[in-house]
Amino acid sequence: MKKLVNLILVILVITTGCSDNPASDDIQDRLRLGTGLGRGTVTGITDTFYMNPDTGGVLIQWMLESKYDLGGGHIISILIEEKVGENYVERKLFDYEPADDINVYYYIHSFYHQLGPGIFRATGIVGHRKAASQTYTVTWGNE
Repeated sequence: MKKLVNLILVILVITTGCSDNPASDDIQDRLRLGTGLGRGTVTGITDTFYMNPDTGGVLIQWMLESKYDLGGGHIISILIEEKVGENYVERKLFDYEPADDINVYYYIHSFYHQLGPGIFRATGIVGHRKAASQTYTVTWGNE
């Protein structure tokens, strides 16, 4: 009887602990842009950035959140497109080292925007899958 109870407990633990993506219920596909970093997240979340007149650019911090595992060697990319008329035109692609670990659902990094002022769209790409996009505006001056 004791062996049967132990076997049932083991099966219960295995079946309740298994999932293709344990974070899928809590995490959504999202790209956040901000002005700083703090305690494992992007801070100063915004969609408007101010270029430094001395450097002609602005550092943009980003955090890609995905329902799908970002680890396992997938290249993480950020595609920057500029709004021209009613369309978006590809301007820059930033590639980042893959996360070697598995069960990685967040990836935090930055890029230096030097494409001038305008309206842009940043898209987080995992391998060949577009995970999430965020539009943002860049203007001259300081906040």
